[in-house]
Amino acid sequence: MIPGDFQPQKPTGTQLAKLGVLGVVLLGVFIGIVLVLTFVISSWLGRPVIFGHDGPEQPIEFPHETHVKELGMDCTFCHRNVEKEAAASVPALGLCMTCHSAVGDELEGITKMR
Repeated sequence: MIPGDFQPQKPTGTQLAKLGVLGVVLLGVFIGIVLVLTFVISSWLGRPVIFGHDGPEQPIEFPHETHVKELGMDCTFCHRNVEKEAAASVPALGLCMTCHSAVGDELEGITKMR
């Protein structure tokens, strides 16, 4: 052997087996991290990849844009439990009619409610 010449030893079968197990474990950890990050980021952006749904089917199409953005209504006016419970409740028909007994006669959804 020449001085300074480096000859690595060949790994034993046990060492190769340990490296294989380590590789599989690291791959599993990597896949787990990717899945968790995917769920967290998609939830943060507003639409979870899993467990995300639109809630129960509503009797009429409700325009949140009109009521919240244009009219400036607070979410808690209709969804009274949203600050106390895990999910927003669906308001009773009578709550809608508080305003819609006087406005919105021409709207299809309002005529369905009457």
